[in-house]
Amino acid sequence: MLVRGDFYEKNRVSDIMSFLSGSVCVLFGMCRNGASYRIHQGGIFMFLTIRLKKLFAALFCAALLVCGFAGTQRILPAGTDPEEGVTVPIMMYHSVLKNPASSGTYVISPNALEADLKFLSEQGYQTVVMQDLIDFCKEKKPLPEKPVVLTFDDGYLNNMTYALPLLEQYNAKAVISIVGEYTDLYTKTPDEHVSYAHLSWEHCRKLQKSGRIELQNHSDLLHHLKSRKGSFKKSGESTVQYQEMLSEDLNNMQKKMLQELGAPANTYTYPYGSIANDSIPVIRALGFSASLSCCEGINKLTGSEEELFLLKRCLRSDRRSVEKIFHEFHLI
Repeated sequence: MLVRGDFYEKNRVSDIMSFLSGSVCVLFGMCRNGASYRIHQGGIFMFLTIRLKKLFAALFCAALLVCGFAGTQRILPAGTDPEEGVTVPIMMYHSVLKNPASSGTYVISPNALEADLKFLSEQGYQTVVMQDLIDFCKEKKPLPEKPVVLTFDDGYLNNMTYALPLLEQYNAKAVISIVGEYTDLYTKTPDEHVSYAHLSWEHCRKLQKSGRIELQNHSDLLHHLKSRKGSFKKSGESTVQYQEMLSEDLNNMQKKMLQELGAPANTYTYPYGSIANDSIPVIRALGFSASLSCCEGINKLTGSEEELFLLKRCLRSDRRSVEKIFHEFHLI
């Protein structure tokens, strides 16, 4: 259920209301005093006609301004402090596997994921995707009272095998950030072993059609720790060299997503969370509306587009449930 808030820029509305009340006083004062004076001058009808038209026009314009300001402000969930904004926790998952021996920092079991979804549902949280956050900040569309984003990095096939059915069961949505190199590889040489396989482009199209998954850009060829750590800047690399490299890689992935999925991504998810300051202008120049980091924390969105970049996330490991994370950050 979407709840509209009642946040307005009080100072500007107050100024306009003062103008309105002042105009009304002038109107009544003129009719009471000025009219009787002008009657003796023989010009009452022309005078009042001209003055009243001007005043009514001014009142009408001022009323439109009030409506305009009220209608274009940030829309926050009811009861939200405008200065603090909407609390938006973003969870970070990777692989989901049944084998208990596989569980670890980046692998959890389907049962653990179901426990997270059940907990969120019981606490009244509603899952949203990146487009919802972007629409909130750019289009002033409302968010649920308790929004939460579930993100899965790297595009593992087991996200489709185990996570998707649970998302459907709990009426939830999630974001999967895919790597172009891996998606190409498993498209050319199909392999559906859930322990290590990645999604193919056909899998991605099926996920799109499910209505449960939003796909984002996790780079084309940069998900490695070889010559550089993810999309981080190498030692001795000039700003120009670095930005050209990053722009080419991310643009290639955007083109692939456009060709294979019908639209480029609106969000860049940094591989390994490795962020170089010189990457930020590149992300913006390529038209991304948001970016996801691996920095731990909870986001507060007040409606500024700047808040969409380098959003914080919380890593969900096998020993750290969503309930535990929420206790850590005093969300419950």
